[in-house]
Order: sequence, then structure tokens, then C-alpha cells
Amino acid sequence: MSLANEHKQTVLLVDCDLKRPSVASNLGIEPEHGLDDVLKGQARIEQCLYHPTGFDRLVILPARAPMGNSSECLSGPRGRDVAMELRHRYPDRIVIFDLPPVLNADDALAFLPFVECALVVVSEGATSRQDLLRCMELTRRTPIVGTVLNRASDVPSAYG
Repeated sequence: MSLANEHKQTVLLVDCDLKRPSVASNLGIEPEHGLDDVLKGQARIEQCLYHPTGFDRLVILPARAPMGNSSECLSGPRGRDVAMELRHRYPDRIVIFDLPPVLNADDALAFLPFVECALVVVSEGATSRQDLLRCMELTRRTPIVGTVLNRASDVPSAYG
């Protein structure tokens, strides 16, 4: 959402967490079609794009329901085709693929060959140093552009 608030930037957020999809529900969207339908060949990408209220430059490609064999779906020919179509159809957009945690499922590792780079999300109080090092080891072939700290506690600043 921060990226989409930039005046010159449009963001496409793709819910690739096919084990526990949550992007649509977190944004109050009830999608008729989603990425799961695209991967099954039951819908086209353009049928699955949603614009959340209040975010002019944010487009969502949600997943509607969990999928069995999600890593196989993401790493297979259809998953590759979806990633390539989104990158080429929207070259002026930042495309963010929201994947499940690297250490909890093999979905992210299966899909990483189709992305240009990755952003690692860590959770304060939950992600150990050992887990982060293991994640970095597993993703070493993918350029890491940074990290995001989730669930950070409110620490008073010395400046204010």
C-alpha cells in the first residue's frame, strides 16, 4: 500500500499464498474469481483483477481458496506463464507476489525462479536469527532487495 501511494507508481499485488490466501479478506474484497481459478484454467487474469476502495494505484489478483498441490501449481507451466504474463503485460507496474513463509512450505522456493528479486519479511519475536539465516541460504540464488519487519513493538524514539 505504501508503494501504491506513490503518485507515479502502480502496484499489482498477487496472493500466491495458496495454502492460506488472505489478501482479499484483509482488504474486504469478496472475489468472484482468483489466482486459483487462473491456475486451474477456469478464469483469465483480467477476470480476476480487483481495485480496493481508497487505493487508486493498487490492483489485487487474489486467491479465493486454498489449493492442494500448491507448490506444484506455482512451479508448473501455468504458474510460470502467469508470472511471465503479469511481468510483460504490466511492465510499468511493480508486481508483488505474496508467498507463504519459506520455512513453512515449499511454495516460495518453487516460485522464486519466476521472479526478479525478493523481499524477506520477518516477524519480531517470531523469526529467529537461525530461521533468517536458513531462509537466506535457501533463497541465495534470488537477489534479496531488503527486509520488512512485521509486528514490531512500539519503541519510543530518542528523538521524539
